[in-house]
Amino acid sequence: LILGGLGTDTGGSTRGPSSFNGHSGMKQTFGRVSKFGCVPLGYSLDHINPMARSAYDCALMLGIMAGYDPKDPTTIDVPVPDYLASLDGSVEGMRIGVPMPYFYDAEGLDPEVREAVLAGIKVLEGAGAIVTEVTIPYASEAKDANQVIMYSEAFAYHRPDLATRYDTYGRYTSEVITRGALLSGADYVQAQRFRLYFKRAVAEVMADLDVLITPTSP
Repeated sequence: LILGGLGTDTGGSTRGPSSFNGHSGMKQTFGRVSKFGCVPLGYSLDHINPMARSAYDCALMLGIMAGYDPKDPTTIDVPVPDYLASLDGSVEGMRIGVPMPYFYDAEGLDPEVREAVLAGIKVLEGAGAIVTEVTIPYASEAKDANQVIMYSEAFAYHRPDLATRYDTYGRYTSEVITRGALLSGADYVQAQRFRLYFKRAVAEVMADLDVLITPTSP
């Protein structure tokens, strides 16, 4: 109905709807787009993203959205490239990693979803992409760390309002955020320590790759 819209994503809230509805949603690099004016969930995980019909339209939107904002101290002061310039329609030579363990053998992954994603990868391979099976180490632990960080940061920000206006959050939102009350400072610190390790581990896997392809939702 429209050219595009904005989505926020901490643990999947842009990528999930995009997957379910068949449009394009992009969670870009942290710090690329200002979050000023957006109520936080997890301040070190939140992103504001373009959602549109195609990757081209997402690139068009991101070119306008991206950039340094002094009102958001997490934004980075680096030039914004021309995102449209590299969209020439070719995947010739693109290096694609397919992390089979955890992502393609996940409990609850619908066989139809799995086969559809693998079929899409075959199309890209036929168009000249280089496909390699890889392993992302400790992916399950990374999911747990993400949740610990998200719940802790969300509870830290929303605790005063939850104490006085719990019902206005909605049933599922309030249930998720208040899980942070069950976590300790030590839990949060350990999750952040693991986060640093996991970022290095993924960077090593990605050293010879351009992109990973996984199912978005099981």
